[in-house]
Amino acid sequence: MLDAVRYVNHRLWHRVPLLWRLHRVHHSDVDYDLTVGLRFHPVEAIVANLVVIAAVVALGAPVWAVIASDIATITLGYFVHGNVRLPPSVDRAIRTMLVTPAMHSTHHSVERDEATTNYGAVLSVWDRAFGSYLERPRAGDAIVFGLADERDPARLGIVRLLGLPFAAPGRGPAPAARPRQSVVRRAPGTLAPRAPAPDSDMSRYPHLTAPLDLGFTTLANRVLMGSMHTGLEEAKHGFERLARFYAERARGGVALIVTGGIAPDLAGRLSPFASQLSYPWQVGKHRTVTAAVHEAGGKIAMQILHAGRYAYHPLSVAPSAIRSPITPFKPRALSSAGVRRTIADFARTAELARRAGYDGVEIMGSEGYLINQFIVARTNQRDDEWGGAYANRIRFAIETVRGVRAAAGPDFIVIFRLSMLDLVEGGSTWDEVVELAQGIEAAGATIINTGIGWHEARVPTIATMVPRAAYTWVTRRLKGRVGVPLVTTNRINDPAVAEAVLARGDADMVSMARPFLADAEFVKKAVEGRADEINTCIACNQACLDHIFENRAASCLVNPAACREAEFAVARAAAPKRVAVVGAGPAGMACATTAAERGHAVTLFDAAGEIGGQFNLAKRIPGKEEFGETLRYFRSRLARLGVNVVLGKRAEVADLAGYDAVVLATGIVPRTPAISGIEHPMVASYVDIVSGRRTAGARVAILGAGGIGFDVAELLTHPGEPVAANVAAPVPSAVGGDPRTLDHFRNQWGIDASYAQRGGTKAPVPESAPRAVWLLQRKASKVGEGLAKTTGWIRRTLLKQRGVKMLAGVEYERIDDAGLHVLVDGKPQVLDVDTIVVCAGQEPRRELVAALEAAGTKPTLVGGADVAAELDAKRAIEQGTRVRADAKWSALRPPGRAGCRAEARPTRAVGQPSADAVACGGAAATGCLPLQPSAVVASAPRRRGSRRVLARQATIP
Repeated sequence: MLDAVRYVNHRLWHRVPLLWRLHRVHHSDVDYDLTVGLRFHPVEAIVANLVVIAAVVALGAPVWAVIASDIATITLGYFVHGNVRLPPSVDRAIRTMLVTPAMHSTHHSVERDEATTNYGAVLSVWDRAFGSYLERPRAGDAIVFGLADERDPARLGIVRLLGLPFAAPGRGPAPAARPRQSVVRRAPGTLAPRAPAPDSDMSRYPHLTAPLDLGFTTLANRVLMGSMHTGLEEAKHGFERLARFYAERARGGVALIVTGGIAPDLAGRLSPFASQLSYPWQVGKHRTVTAAVHEAGGKIAMQILHAGRYAYHPLSVAPSAIRSPITPFKPRALSSAGVRRTIADFARTAELARRAGYDGVEIMGSEGYLINQFIVARTNQRDDEWGGAYANRIRFAIETVRGVRAAAGPDFIVIFRLSMLDLVEGGSTWDEVVELAQGIEAAGATIINTGIGWHEARVPTIATMVPRAAYTWVTRRLKGRVGVPLVTTNRINDPAVAEAVLARGDADMVSMARPFLADAEFVKKAVEGRADEINTCIACNQACLDHIFENRAASCLVNPAACREAEFAVARAAAPKRVAVVGAGPAGMACATTAAERGHAVTLFDAAGEIGGQFNLAKRIPGKEEFGETLRYFRSRLARLGVNVVLGKRAEVADLAGYDAVVLATGIVPRTPAISGIEHPMVASYVDIVSGRRTAGARVAILGAGGIGFDVAELLTHPGEPVAANVAAPVPSAVGGDPRTLDHFRNQWGIDASYAQRGGTKAPVPESAPRAVWLLQRKASKVGEGLAKTTGWIRRTLLKQRGVKMLAGVEYERIDDAGLHVLVDGKPQVLDVDTIVVCAGQEPRRELVAALEAAGTKPTLVGGADVAAELDAKRAIEQGTRVRADAKWSALRPPGRAGCRAEARPTRAVGQPSADAVACGGAAATGCLPLQPSAVVASAPRRRGSRRVLARQATIP
């Protein structure tokens, strides 16, 4: 029976294209997903089964063979991904019945055979038979179908049928394992690691640029690009996009890249469709990434992440059945056999990662994921060998490292991300952290990386209000307690800060993740003495983490090309033009510099005496000082590109005459609400308050609880310096700055640097606000509900600590000498305040539009001049970058629907440009990627929340 099943499988599936396609749909790497209904509807599975069975019977094969193999496949799917450990004999019997040759490595183990020849013929037959479904053999390899010896007729028949070279036990040279190599295997013609540029400035950053010898390989410098999920891991053609994304960072000088988290099994996925590496046929797409990075001269490690109870699906598992506060699913407690199987899954994934060309793996043991859940008693309430005493709780982590090292070999980078500061109640003590680090080192880790905080911790760790290098102290505590290199992390976004951290001895390497979203050439620019040209990460989270939590691909507010490199590729213009950009805010600066990069002669006008627009207000908010770094970057970029910047002059129509194209990035004007008494002297605009032109009194009412309202509330309740003196506050830094900044941050959020309590937490020290503030909104919803997903809770918590009173569902009646008269839940109140700050929205500034059109010039609107919605800097910079000064776009059109010609459409309104859709009437829905039309494109306004948003996407004609 088994011989017949094997014969039918290989004879039929690989020789009949239709059946092979059906077979690939039905028996794929998502077999288990199919059986539990995660990816395919049960009806689809039934129909596929019936069609395949009917076709097999029509060709003369016995129907029982297919049915038996189906039962085996489904049965194995449950056991492989579950926690039931089968007796070896039963397990082998089930695997033997499988019809899918790639379902288990036993069916197509690839071994080394020096006697094998005719590699090209082998590949030709292999591609014909398996396509891209199975991993291709390498030169010198022979294909060995296991489970039986050379007398097995099915085995012999398969090999002869496919025309593959045959290597049998006992015949010819014995198969041997592939030799492990201490250097990265590179394809012919790939680049060697970069040598320093002749004009490099390594002397300025000697510690940062020093190589790191790991024994079997050497890292070019001390910069690790930390792991971050981009959303491309699950996107269509996502690995091709990841390849370009990572390759650009490798060319930019990063010593070692760590990918986003890849699950070792189904239960470990972060979401139902998250990326997983468990089977050999999944290796191919990863090779696309590793080949690109190696060609660029870099090294890359894959992070293995098991979500544990953080998994957002009903199949989640954990040490104990305790639900996470940030997910709705209660996990299933792993059995003892399930724990061992999960350890084996980690090891198998590491071995596959090596086969995929990765230089190493990082085992995610922090941030509250599965390994971290085993370590801490608050989530591990087991009473077996994997729970109870601390030595038992860390056994899972140590055995995982040991298994990964055994599977991957001695010359493979194994990083363990260790939670050095849990920041949750009941977390690890410092002595426990040290004990675990020493156990991890003994188990075979090459490097230990620092993990800070669990995802459920109520302490900010990477947001912009966190001082730079605020957590490097915890890594320094571990120095000298282990012998492997240590990596420190979190809010290191400047080469000078990184150099100071290393020089001070806090760590052997620094990890930076989002700074490489902001600038792929971070290291290269630092080494070449061009640090002023670095596009600094401002830790806003708006386009990276917020996008991921919204199931969108990550990008970057200050660099919209991040993760969309092909889409934003800038080509030289065929016919340079004279371009005028009016307004030097974020949209105007992005537009002017992009046009100049394309070779156009650009003049940038602004009525203010400095560039920046609304960013000049944002940088004055405590905790948002980083926004000033973006202005420094654009100031440098404008000068380098030769943009003619005209400041202190309001551009008029006459000034814009003679230009081939005019772009209006004139920004916004604050909206004045229709409230009786709004002209009262106690009323002030948020612009007056934030700029320091007006000083607020001791009792303040803020009308409007959007992002601007929260900014004003944070500014007015910030303890310490008065408002007018706070405008030039430096970027808070734990390295080389005022140590009181770090102490204040720790006290504010309850971080115990002495580590006297478990998890490194203590009671926060309440702040005394210099003013009494009321934050009011008309909507009845929760105040601050519209704030960013990953930072909104921080801002709400901060204001509550300072005693800010937040009121929703407020009706404004009038303003007079008695104060602000309001209705709250229908009940009248009078707020006795000294100052009323209006943060009630904005209107586009478009005074020049009519005059320019009357003069025969059709301007393009970008940024706030186009859409004045909450001063959306992310949209403004992206829109300014997308406006390209050339009508010819064939060379820039990304792959999409054939025949999509958005650039030829007549003028009509378009929805707001976003990461998903810009043109083509909704690119996200149609699969057509954004293009740049040759005239202002318009479309019916698209509803965004409760607000209709009108935006224009255009090129300079």
